[in-house]
Amino acid sequence: MSQVAAQPLTTIRTLGVFETNYTTVNFTVTVLGRGKTSIEAKKAAEKIILNLNTAIASIKNKNIATLEENQNTTAQVNEEKRYNQKTHEEEVLGFLATFTQNLKTSEVDKASVIFDTLSNVEGCQVAPPSFKVKDITEAQNEALKDAKNKLDAQKQKEFELLNLDAKDYFISAYATNYDTSESDGPRPMRARAMAQESVTLSPSAPSAPPAIQLEAGKAVIKVTLNVTFSRRRD
Repeated sequence: MSQVAAQPLTTIRTLGVFETNYTTVNFTVTVLGRGKTSIEAKKAAEKIILNLNTAIASIKNKNIATLEENQNTTAQVNEEKRYNQKTHEEEVLGFLATFTQNLKTSEVDKASVIFDTLSNVEGCQVAPPSFKVKDITEAQNEALKDAKNKLDAQKQKEFELLNLDAKDYFISAYATNYDTSESDGPRPMRARAMAQESVTLSPSAPSAPPAIQLEAGKAVIKVTLNVTFSRRRD
């Protein structure tokens, strides 16, 4: 019985990494207004919204930062309920009006003062800043270049150690897997929030240091490159 030798195959895997600065930071501010009726809840929220608008205007007018307002503001009014352990029934406490405003700036270095100014508005809840890279495709390409350079170096090393002639092999398959989990959203809060103590600042005092210092750090884009080499047929 004759045997046919399989074509020799080898696969090399490398990890490409590219670091870059964040280009935008997004802020989500939620306003909550409570009242016995829906009208009272909305009026309570309106007072907070007026203060929020004043804070946003102060950021713009005092040239603290250029702030873009997303027009997709959301609003809803719902009954606020609580489960009664004695009666085993839900009881209505009143109404809750919720308004959400999204803001964006390209001045990432101003994230601290913006966050501080917005969070100083009583009745506002400010989500962790979401840092983003505008051109993620270009960053991914740079990560792939790094992976390719590492691949070439690893291939040369392995082929030399195994006494293989690189000319006898060709790329028969490859696969890429991009990881952008450290380049988008609030999780790369490598933007560390460092609050040593509770400090209350007024938006009218821009010279005071922010109570919370946010360090955006670097966006990290990774790509795993798998390349399979097959031996050329004689």
